Amino acid sequence: MKLSGIDRVRERLAHIHARKSIGIMTHTVIGYPSVTDCTRTVRTMADNGADYIELQIPFSDPIADGPVILNANQRSLAQGMTVKKCFEFMKHMRELTDIPLLFITYANIPFQYGIEAFCKQAAASGAAGIIVPDLPFDDAEGLYIAAKKAGICSVPVVSEVTSPERFAAIDEVATGFIYVTARIGVTGAKTSSDGIKPFLKRVKKRSNTPLAVGFGIASATQVRDLVSHADIAVIGSHLVTLSERKKDAPDAIAGFMKSISFPLSYTAIAKKNKK
Repeated sequence: MKLSGIDRVRERLAHIHARKSIGIMTHTVIGYPSVTDCTRTVRTMADNGADYIELQIPFSDPIADGPVILNANQRSLAQGMTVKKCFEFMKHMRELTDIPLLFITYANIPFQYGIEAFCKQAAASGAAGIIVPDLPFDDAEGLYIAAKKAGICSVPVVSEVTSPERFAAIDEVATGFIYVTARIGVTGAKTSSDGIKPFLKRVKKRSNTPLAVGFGIASATQVRDLVSHADIAVIGSHLVTLSERKKDAPDAIAGFMKSISFPLSYTAIAKKNKK
């Protein structure tokens, strides 16, 4: 029986919890630095410990992204990347790996495409979910309904300024996990998890929905600091930067991925972080 995208996301979460480690979700912009390079990047991340991979559909004005990912978006578009080609890329990547792949993009793209048609096509291409960081919760009902109908996760995005009442409403519609931004602003800036930990602790007391935390994570130390506070650590800009290396991008990405894998020390780290 073929699993839906929602089922594949949940199955991977169960795997993460069973191995007693924090999950890793990585990021790449489709078509950057080139389609061939991007394919190699996805395979390298999948082969070296990624639990989920965000495949970003490039957009001309990615307002939540910093200069690294902004440049990648612009370069990909300049090289002729389109939404149709992104669906084709997703389909090809699903043939290469079994880990859940999620589209991440800006609201303008699925709304122009048609929300229901976009979600249906995303599911057909093999996407397990979709993340739309600039879509306000009050405007997202149509996306949540269409995604669920298509069998894929629609991942809500929250921050530490999200009120308890708003979070409770978001929690009710989350089908896989909730994406928490570790800082307010654009992606890529260096981030300490200290500021977000009180929010994560409050949320964990009220909700059993898994949490993915991202924006600015670029080191094993930052990932380690999230153990017991989050279920998934998201690494974006740092990996996009590594993918730009002309000669050793795969080795650099593989080395970084291995540096953030520490399941054997998870219990000790969790105890330390809970103090």
